[in-house]
Amino acid sequence: MLPYGWFQSDDFYRMAADLPNPDQRKVRLVCCALIRRLGPLLADARIRAALEAAEDYALFRVNREFLKAKRAALADIAGEEWERVLYDKNECERASCDPWVSRWADEDTESDLYEEFLQRRATAAPPNRIVRLLEPFLQSVACPGYHLGATARTVCEMLRATDRFDDATATFFAGCDLLRDVFGDLTHRITFDPAWRTDTATALVRAMYDSREFGAMPILADALQDAGCEDEVILAHCREPGLHVRGCWVCDKVLGLS
Repeated sequence: MLPYGWFQSDDFYRMAADLPNPDQRKVRLVCCALIRRLGPLLADARIRAALEAAEDYALFRVNREFLKAKRAALADIAGEEWERVLYDKNECERASCDPWVSRWADEDTESDLYEEFLQRRATAAPPNRIVRLLEPFLQSVACPGYHLGATARTVCEMLRATDRFDDATATFFAGCDLLRDVFGDLTHRITFDPAWRTDTATALVRAMYDSREFGAMPILADALQDAGCEDEVILAHCREPGLHVRGCWVCDKVLGLS
């Protein structure tokens, strides 16, 4: 992809495909950031804890055993949701065959019953599907680049399935900004001087990673500049408006993660 294409592209799939041998740690972080865009669908505390663990593992904050424990905690969700769906289905079938159940006495019984079943199943299915979506990132094995496109596609499908069409479109475009934030400027070779990794700069990054609030990025630019950094690409990334997440290429360099 040409430099112009990388900076201006709104084609997530092409951008992901054009990444040269993507860092698999960064792939994990981008995919986690995409999953976070499901918002209310991440209601189950076990799912949120597992997602946090997947990110923390990519940031070297937790070990394999911790990741494995969080993965195990999700094992019950699939069974719980499947049992609920089966219960709903059986209840619907029983009611549709019972002439004494006045609740289903109108002439549109079958269609109304099926619609209710679908609506109730829709509330049960997302957690189960999210567990499957998270599965690759709750393992200590590497995360190949193809997970980027697959994760973005599934997240957008789940948003559309819950009638959040605008969010699905926004997620597709936000994915492009995520790639640029995490993988950085592919046309500019960055040499990060360890002298720029001051206590102030590292404290700012750790605080942003902990809170997931990146409003202090311009302050980080000032701290890096005070330490002697004059790299325009680094400073511009910190000061210009844009999306930032855990794994931001500048933040990772400050922490010595890349």
